[in-house]
Amino acid sequence: MILTSHSMICIPPESQFLHYLDPLFHSRSTERKEALLKKLTDDHKFADWNIGKQSLNEYIEKSLDLNFPDFIAGIYQLYLSQVNRGNAQWGDKNPMYIFKIKRILELFPGARIILLVREPLSIYGSLKRVNFFGRESEIAIKDYYRRITCVAEAITENKDHPGVIMVNYAGFVRNPVKNTRTLIKKLGYAFEPGMLNFHNDKEFIGEMLQSKIKFHDNLMKPISSTFVKPDSYDLDPSEIDEIEKNLANELKIIRSFIDNNPSL
Repeated sequence: MILTSHSMICIPPESQFLHYLDPLFHSRSTERKEALLKKLTDDHKFADWNIGKQSLNEYIEKSLDLNFPDFIAGIYQLYLSQVNRGNAQWGDKNPMYIFKIKRILELFPGARIILLVREPLSIYGSLKRVNFFGRESEIAIKDYYRRITCVAEAITENKDHPGVIMVNYAGFVRNPVKNTRTLIKKLGYAFEPGMLNFHNDKEFIGEMLQSKIKFHDNLMKPISSTFVKPDSYDLDPSEIDEIEKNLANELKIIRSFIDNNPSL
């Protein structure tokens, strides 16, 4: 929300079609066009982009001969044009990309990846609040462990990568002005004060937050540790013990990064 409220950056509502279109686009099926269209139109998250089926169909029809990165970029450009942000830099946000950093950098060598690193116990607590573990709990917990393992691996593998900007989540929230100024400079843009006041822009909120408010109502409040509570997790001692036991090495890597990088 901070980044997409910049006049030269536009990050659409959360989706992950880059991931699931990859094998389809590279298949040799004679029904490749139909399969790509169906995947997009069946995606309830992509529906928040409000791109009509006819527009998508026309775009896919004329773009099948592109390479995959250009094909993907064109879908983002459809959204940017629709919201009158055609000259902006597009981006995407999805927690699932933690599994795809290497592939994203293969596809887009000039990409800048922002990796928000948060205390794993806080992540667990946050997932509990949105009922992430309300599905089959054993599967959900394994998924959580896999995510945290990938975060630790990403820190280790990308600590010197010029395209990966790693951010201490709690440190960012505690000093959003300083950290936003530093982050936007790293991305090559000038700071705009409105970036930290997006919650006051009703038109922007209506455009960008259709699917988020029900899970993240604090997005409507000023950015501060008062509302975000980056270190709060409200877990039972037994839950903490289990996480500490199963993720001992990963926690050591993640907490070392957090302790040694209080701000950008």
